[in-house]
Amino acid sequence: TCIQGQWSCVDLDCPATCSIVGGSHITTYDGKAYTFHGDCSYVLSKQTNKTAFTVLGDIVKCGKTDIETCLRSVTLVTPESMMIVIEASGKVFVNKMFSQLPLFMADVKIFQPSTFYIVVHTSYGLRLEVQITPIMQVYIVASSSHKEKTQ
Repeated sequence: TCIQGQWSCVDLDCPATCSIVGGSHITTYDGKAYTFHGDCSYVLSKQTNKTAFTVLGDIVKCGKTDIETCLRSVTLVTPESMMIVIEASGKVFVNKMFSQLPLFMADVKIFQPSTFYIVVHTSYGLRLEVQITPIMQVYIVASSSHKEKTQ
């Protein structure tokens, strides 16, 4: 920004995003793209230290062929070991208990800005943007504070 003829510079956070779209198309934080058709629970993102968050994705076969897969659920395990599960139906469970949205806790806020999306926003620089309609997809956004500490 220019103020009275002088540049006033600030450092802005430059987050990284990884995603699963279309049930099998994965993009990593460094922009690499992969396509695979698994039938398992996968670690989508985690911090390298043992006390931090983990994001899991449950990919299942959902068609008549082996290459038709869908994202069935996304799970966030918080540093406090809270487990937040978002299902493709839009249901949200916290520690295995169904939860109505919006939900505001100390370090995690979960809300549904539209019928298409559920957003999980954390105080530690992680945001999950989960599309539930027409098919489930997830975008995991990690702040620059997680750079080189997140896989």
